[in-house]
Amino acid sequence: MRRFVLAVVTATLAALITAPAPAAARTAAPDPVRALQKQLKSERGVKLNELVKLGFEKATTRNRTKGGVQLAPSGPVAAYASAETATGETGTTEVLGFERHLYLGGEDLAKLLPRGKQWVGAEAVKEARPLLPILAATQQPINVFDPAVLKATLKGERPQRVSGGYLYEGVVTYKELYEAAKSYYGAHFDGVPKTEFGKRTIDYRLWTDGAGLIKRLRTSENQSFSAIVDTRYTDWGHLLVITPPAEDEVFPFEDLEDLEIPEPGLLKDGLLGLR
Repeated sequence: MRRFVLAVVTATLAALITAPAPAAARTAAPDPVRALQKQLKSERGVKLNELVKLGFEKATTRNRTKGGVQLAPSGPVAAYASAETATGETGTTEVLGFERHLYLGGEDLAKLLPRGKQWVGAEAVKEARPLLPILAATQQPINVFDPAVLKATLKGERPQRVSGGYLYEGVVTYKELYEAAKSYYGAHFDGVPKTEFGKRTIDYRLWTDGAGLIKRLRTSENQSFSAIVDTRYTDWGHLLVITPPAEDEVFPFEDLEDLEIPEPGLLKDGLLGLR
């Protein structure tokens, strides 16, 4: 009898040791929103490597950007980037973005400017809304540097366990993004909730590391044209202080007409409220 009891106890203990833990006891995936909040510190930053594919009917363009974003408790305060097309035909463009100023540089642009000038500088007029610094470094429609936006994007999505971390997949509308951050998306897209634009959807795949920090975001849109933005994020928390160029190296944006050269597209078409 004793042998029978011992055998049962031994078998039971073996089963408990090898059986998987109940679902409630398993380690939950780390919260990407909390992981992001821990990174919002003064003079800290993150590096970005981004590939953008735009398709217009039969034509497709590819642009690659490498840069970084300087963070603060309030979010991004400055950004820098070096961008070039996949073919390299237009050379490299350097961009510096701040809350009230934007600077565009690069060897090709500097050749068109007066001697000693290396940058074209634009300033937001006092009556206009501030510029959006991170637009200098990324074209992602989802502002993952805002905890409220990240929370709204991932709402209801369960992560999949993948090598090195977790993967989130889902769809979010521009209206949902606007409701999460009205000041940002109100400046980025006029009248989002009042138009059909607000109903447009963004398909996304977002990867995090084991601690919940964002490693990669891939978004895609298919409207009158297709847009795919694939961004990788590295070196979260490294020391980063981005400073504007020296004043005597900057040529005013409003004086470009006097040179009779084309206005840089990023300044002409991509930003509002400049002077």
